[in-house]
Amino acid sequence: MHESAEIVDAVHHPNLKMICDIYHALKENDPASEILRYQEHLVHCHIAEKKDRTPPGVNGEDFTAYLSALKKINYKRRVSLECNWKNLKVELPLAVKVLQQQYENA
Repeated sequence: MHESAEIVDAVHHPNLKMICDIYHALKENDPASEILRYQEHLVHCHIAEKKDRTPPGVNGEDFTAYLSALKKINYKRRVSLECNWKNLKVELPLAVKVLQQQYENA
C-alpha cells in the first residue's frame, strides 16, 4: 500500500484514490495497520484468500485483522470478492458467510 499511497500523494488530485487489496496485502505481508495509515486514500476493497486467490472460506484464511482495521476507520464502501471461482453457486454463499462471521468477530 505504501507505494500506491506515495503515488496518490505525489499526484495530489481529488479523483485519484486507492484500492485496499487484501489478497495482495497478504501476498506481500503488508500488515492490516496499513489500512489505518492510508485510510484517507481508500475508496474500494478487494478480497481473496492468499492461496490460489480462492474465495473466503475455501482454504480457511483469516481476514479478521484486516476487517478489524476497516471497522476502525468506519469503512462503509464496497468490498469486491476478486477470486478464482470454481463453483460460484457453492462458494459465494460460503464466502459471504465467512466474511460476515469474521467481520462480527473483528
